[in-house]
Amino acid sequence: MFKDLLKRHKKAAPDNGPVKRQPPKAHVSGSETTRGESSSASVPSVEIESHSKGTIEPLRDKIKITLMPSVCPPPKKGDLFSCRYELKYRISESKAQTIKAYVQNFLPMDRYAQQHPDGQYPISSLYLDSDNLDLCRETLLGKANRFKLRIRSYDDGPESPVFLEIKRRANKIILKSRARINRSDLLFVLEGRDRNPARSDKDQESLEQFVYYKQMIQGHPVVLVRYLREPFEGDTENRVRITFDRHLCYREMSDWQIALNGEGWRRIPIPFVILEIKFTGHYPAWLNEMVHVFNLNRSSMSKYVTSIKQSQQTALRKALPYYLD
Repeated sequence: MFKDLLKRHKKAAPDNGPVKRQPPKAHVSGSETTRGESSSASVPSVEIESHSKGTIEPLRDKIKITLMPSVCPPPKKGDLFSCRYELKYRISESKAQTIKAYVQNFLPMDRYAQQHPDGQYPISSLYLDSDNLDLCRETLLGKANRFKLRIRSYDDGPESPVFLEIKRRANKIILKSRARINRSDLLFVLEGRDRNPARSDKDQESLEQFVYYKQMIQGHPVVLVRYLREPFEGDTENRVRITFDRHLCYREMSDWQIALNGEGWRRIPIPFVILEIKFTGHYPAWLNEMVHVFNLNRSSMSKYVTSIKQSQQTALRKALPYYLD
């Protein structure tokens, strides 16, 4: 299916296609408006330069932008803070394999995934929320501006680090701050008693911000989510990243244990692969054509909310009876 696409781009760089912006438009189509957002907001549309035709074609899924470019600088490689667009799709396994074969012509496999024989690495994320699951509720309501708190791990080694993350959404823009800490320091950090002089200023700032958010909502462990990720990422300034997530599982949690193994895991029976497309500056022409050719339709998919919906824990379901039933 994708041979014709490759012919069109055989001379193109992996991350081509500058953004062409139109003046802000006052109208937003109903398909792009979610609860909690104003349909009359002034937002510019993002367009992509088509190298195959030499014309300007509109992006299939128009992205609303409310932040000025200066607020969202291009991330540096290895930076623990990012500001980007994030598009999600639900696709079949067969389509995932075909898309992966196409993507590999433009993006290399993530360097961490290369360390695994099948190109997939495990991720375990402990999600925090209030007693009333306010963060989950805001996602279910489609609030334009919201955030999630999670602590992420990639293996169970006692010397392996964990990452404290705040994932904010400002309309269609995702801002993520992340602090790397030693697993043994976690409880001290969460109690506000940690002052590690060896920690970088950036990590310390992100850490203190995480603790502040946690205290603000009186956050506590709710659910541990695990899945396998198959990632591909470019090394240019635009940092296009495409991931395929599979085998989603969860565990209901009441403590600060962050692990990939152990008992109590429940498989979430989703008949699809979660495809995510992430980019910072502009949307490459080859990626735009991929979305068209494979007929990809955007779909919301929160792993945290999906896990809560699957939960059999009475206390969790009582917190959101109307939204979960």
